[in-house]
Amino acid sequence: MMDMPSKDVKWLLLSIIVLGFVLRIYQLSSPFFTSEEARIAYRGSLIARTGHDELNRSFPLLFNSLVDYQLPVESYLVAASEIIFGKTDLGARFPFLILGSILQLLIYKIGKRITGQTRVAIIAFFLTAISPSLIFISKFPNQTIILLNLYSLLFYLIISKKINKLVFILLCLVLILTSKIAWFVTLPFTFISLYYDELANFEKTNFFNKKNSLLLISLFLAFLAFVIFLIIPQGKRSIVENNINIFSDISLTNGINQLRGQGLEIGLNPFLERILFNKLHLLFSGLLNWFSQLSFESLFGSLNDLPFGVFINILLIPFLIGAVYFI
Repeated sequence: MMDMPSKDVKWLLLSIIVLGFVLRIYQLSSPFFTSEEARIAYRGSLIARTGHDELNRSFPLLFNSLVDYQLPVESYLVAASEIIFGKTDLGARFPFLILGSILQLLIYKIGKRITGQTRVAIIAFFLTAISPSLIFISKFPNQTIILLNLYSLLFYLIISKKINKLVFILLCLVLILTSKIAWFVTLPFTFISLYYDELANFEKTNFFNKKNSLLLISLFLAFLAFVIFLIIPQGKRSIVENNINIFSDISLTNGINQLRGQGLEIGLNPFLERILFNKLHLLFSGLLNWFSQLSFESLFGSLNDLPFGVFINILLIPFLIGAVYFI
């Protein structure tokens, strides 16, 4: 398939990116501000004017949230925007409008790099511009659009062999300061990105080469972020209350104690009763409880919250690679 003339390509790309930006900025007040977004917008305004957050802390790295503690990149992006646009809808949402447009360009670059065909890259570019879910997450403060941009940029630089250690470290640092998801995703994502040629072509991967230095850096940074997070008192509380509360669920403990009590009531042998219902049973029950929470909505997002499913966030780039090679 012959590619289009470069001049036509530039005008077409410009037209599509303008279309994508208009779709994102149209009815900017929709979706309506949630309480969490209002908190971030107010926090950004305070940081922009005073350098302190809503709790009067000077440039903190962890912020309070309704559900969990938030890492800083999202809030500081809003603060930087509100220095220019003030405490308005545009001030709170402008960085994410721009990230939505940047993502289109990154997808175009990735598509062209993988397929070598401008037409295919333009199709990917257009679909990214008009995607309802990507338009939605480009219109309000959220971590998802930031992560998509950072991982797409990281992936493009790696497969284009334009990455160096300093740039790689900086991107990883921004990632781990954006979301805790990045701590668990960065290492496998880096591996897939570094070895995508070998994985796609089922070649034997050579693990003894310079690529391993980037893998070790990503592992070290993710591990360091996790350790530092645990050192901070709010971080410990966040992990216990929001991430591993399945194993500290009081209802599970009460259920086990009730079973043990029933065993004693019916005259069950005490030794057998302790074997059947002991502290290890809490781990087993916790795992069953965790698996029971796995559903289509938790993995792929609900119809009202489509872009935020676990698989959508983690497997977007590998899915695109697999789809391209399959076609």
